[in-house]
Amino acid sequence: MTTLRDETVKARKDYVCDLCKGKIPEGETYRYSSHVDNIIYSFRTHLHCHALSHKLKMYDKVNMGDNGLGSELFEEIVYENYIWLFSDDKLPISEKAVKLHKKLGE
Repeated sequence: MTTLRDETVKARKDYVCDLCKGKIPEGETYRYSSHVDNIIYSFRTHLHCHALSHKLKMYDKVNMGDNGLGSELFEEIVYENYIWLFSDDKLPISEKAVKLHKKLGE
């Protein structure tokens, strides 16, 4: 895999975070990257999802032959860490990621 771009940008329209599947609203700053791995593709994430994925070493858990870190693995890792810290399990994964990021940042 070759990374073409990896930067923090401001959304010119609404997008969906490729990790938590939550909305990245127009005007919000988010992480954007584009890659080549047989095909060219882009990856958009909330800044807190990007930071959380690195803080929890999610990329270390992905094998090179896999499809990379996607929403299913992100959700699984957030859930495992979230349930350990909080008793409320009713929030959507996008809100759990925000709450977990804030807690781990303390």
